[in-house]
Amino acid sequence: EKVLGNEEAVGGEGEAATMRTSEEMSAAESSNDRKERRRHSPWTLEEIEALVHGVEEVGIGKWKQILKSKVIQPYRSEVDLKDKWRNLTKVAFSKTMVMRGIKIPPELFARVKRVADAEKASM
Repeated sequence: EKVLGNEEAVGGEGEAATMRTSEEMSAAESSNDRKERRRHSPWTLEEIEALVHGVEEVGIGKWKQILKSKVIQPYRSEVDLKDKWRNLTKVAFSKTMVMRGIKIPPELFARVKRVADAEKASM
């Protein structure tokens, strides 16, 4: 292999050499370094209740503070909380109020609606 300025010749003797830029080489290397995707882990009713309680206490968007709850699993991220809250509000304002995989009490959806309505009113 010969390195020529910003490009590198790839190929051995007798093979046609192809040129790759340093950007292409670093992109190829970084794709090999990517982390493995996390496995899906369903939310428990206790975690959902803790999320709703946390949003009631500290407000929407304070995901890092809410994440410190001992009830919410340590592998959940701030983005997981944000996404779950968004999905809860969508379902709370829908006609069916049904989430896949878990039976959520109507009272919990009522709390979600109250918080979401208060947030809208303050904007």
